[in-house]
Amino acid sequence: MKAFLHQSSETIHPDPAKELPKVFSAIQGEKPYCFSLCFRLFLHEFNPRMWEPFTSWTSLSSLEKVRTFASWNATAHLLSCRIMRSQSLCSEAHYPSIAPFSDTVSSQRLTEDHPRWLWDVENYRSILVDEMERCPPYTCISHTWGRWRKPTSVKVAGVSGWEVPENHLYDVRELPKQLSQLNCHYVWLDLFCIPQNMSRAAQDEIARQTSIFHGAERCIAWIHDVERWDDVLRGLEFLAIEYLATYDKAKSTPDPKIHVSQRDTDLAPQGTGLMSHPAASRIEHTITSSPPSNSTKADTRPDVRLEPSTWFSSLWTLQEALLCPGIHLFTKDWKRLNDATGEAITLLSLVIFLHLAFPSGLKEGDDRLFKFSSQPMNPGGTPGEPFQDSAFTAETSPSSVRRLSEFLDMTRLDNVLFNSCIVSILFNANVRRCTGNRAPAIMSAIGVTEWYVGRLADDSNPLLDVENLVLGVYPLDFVREACAKSGARFFEATFTISKRRFERSLETKKAIGSMLPFCRPKGWLWGRYGPPEVSRIGIHEHPAARDWVILSDGMVSMPTAGIFSTSTETDYPKKSGSILWSVGSDADDGRTDDFHMQLRQLANGSVVHAVCLYQDKQIQHGIVLEEANKVFKDDCPQYLVRVGMYWVWCSSVRPEMPKLTEVDWIIL
Repeated sequence: MKAFLHQSSETIHPDPAKELPKVFSAIQGEKPYCFSLCFRLFLHEFNPRMWEPFTSWTSLSSLEKVRTFASWNATAHLLSCRIMRSQSLCSEAHYPSIAPFSDTVSSQRLTEDHPRWLWDVENYRSILVDEMERCPPYTCISHTWGRWRKPTSVKVAGVSGWEVPENHLYDVRELPKQLSQLNCHYVWLDLFCIPQNMSRAAQDEIARQTSIFHGAERCIAWIHDVERWDDVLRGLEFLAIEYLATYDKAKSTPDPKIHVSQRDTDLAPQGTGLMSHPAASRIEHTITSSPPSNSTKADTRPDVRLEPSTWFSSLWTLQEALLCPGIHLFTKDWKRLNDATGEAITLLSLVIFLHLAFPSGLKEGDDRLFKFSSQPMNPGGTPGEPFQDSAFTAETSPSSVRRLSEFLDMTRLDNVLFNSCIVSILFNANVRRCTGNRAPAIMSAIGVTEWYVGRLADDSNPLLDVENLVLGVYPLDFVREACAKSGARFFEATFTISKRRFERSLETKKAIGSMLPFCRPKGWLWGRYGPPEVSRIGIHEHPAARDWVILSDGMVSMPTAGIFSTSTETDYPKKSGSILWSVGSDADDGRTDDFHMQLRQLANGSVVHAVCLYQDKQIQHGIVLEEANKVFKDDCPQYLVRVGMYWVWCSSVRPEMPKLTEVDWIIL
């Protein structure tokens, strides 16, 4: 590497594109993969030829991707070494920080606010923080209990000002004694630190969730339906062996793999992992689709399907995980998920490791573990010479590994933890449960709180507002604020629509919210596409999107639109791009060299419009809308349904957006 840098310094304009293959080959050899990974990071950080305007549109995006991918591998490498008790890097005190990609929501800036109440663990009493000289260090505890609430409340010694609701999970009167097991003086726990009486003080505490969780010394997820971590640790041990063999080019012996496989069971004992109990808590019991192809033997039993722990199905805990992604995971008996060295495995580090292990989900077929070349955050594929991928697939991996893959696929935590934009979070919230108004349960995580503060100023109680909701999910003022803070990207999340429902909605003009990133909660097995998983770098929004108005029933009014292409027109130049069709299951969508021709084929005689949302560097992004075949009246608006998404290549990084066209559209 030094020789190459010295030689390149004598050249006025070194060309990385020509030199990289030779350099990677020279430095890689039999060295670990991290050598070439670090060299790629070095080039992107310090070589101006990798920056604008010398490179194409991917310049800044590639730099952020390289940073993110390198930090992911640093975390995965350390986690693997610690799980296997390797001497390498085990002396590190904590897991490394993760380089964030763009789109982190504004709410995640720390404020100066603090909790009003804390629980004094040593003295068994609640305290007012304002009566102390300063806010002391404290631990936040995240847990879910609302679904198991009893109709009764009891007085808990030390809690002043309100009675504590009882639940079927544990005796709340025993909580003070249980909290004494934690090695901390003060904790924040909702039952003891938020008045359970819908008072103004309770509403104020809910409004400051961001500052409460950001100000905590550490955060704990208390997971009531996990008794032990056996199944999780078995799967992580197997993955650690595979990761080190791939990343370090280590010659792992088969003995550890055989050892893990032999003691792994098809059905994990209940309460021993993140996917170890039947789907008794399914959000909608009407979901009866057949078990997925990667299901375990436990899944094939009649009426039994494994699901993630109930902590991962709560909307409030989703918000708390997003506010504190470094949260520690505890069993119901307060046993922490640790690596072999005793260090806590945080939720973020666990999700990163699983995301690298299953880049496209662990499915039947050729998908293998740790295929670095297929990672979207690895620009240009794998640097250096190809290395041996893991030989294990879904068919040959232990069932504990398959359960970890199912856990990641069902919770989709990698999408929201890595790309914390409003649209991603709202879309993920569709599989989460919440009792009462859903908006306060997620508003702090996405920074959409002005509607809540405004209602408090008007002396109304936003916690009790569960009527007149958009699609029965969120208040209209909450939805409009989320849209205003998201911009045009608010409209690019796409979910599947059956052909029958699509046709019925156009016939009856009934709103189905096809333009919105949320719907009524559908449970873990909800068919979906979701928002794009890669963040944007330099967005230029089409001005028409600013005029679109979300209506109270979930429809969207469009007075203007930037129409890029229409299926009934023929005079369009060829453009490379891609269309994702979300209606029906047999559409021939995907990449194309002739965008307009593919749009006409997908339209199949209907009138379909490709409408621009924004341009990001050299790519234009938009949505696909299909008109109703039935014409209602000449003076009535045209009704349409969003049926897909698209992107196309532009010839310049400067915006090449379609002209502003006046329309009179209502999107169902």
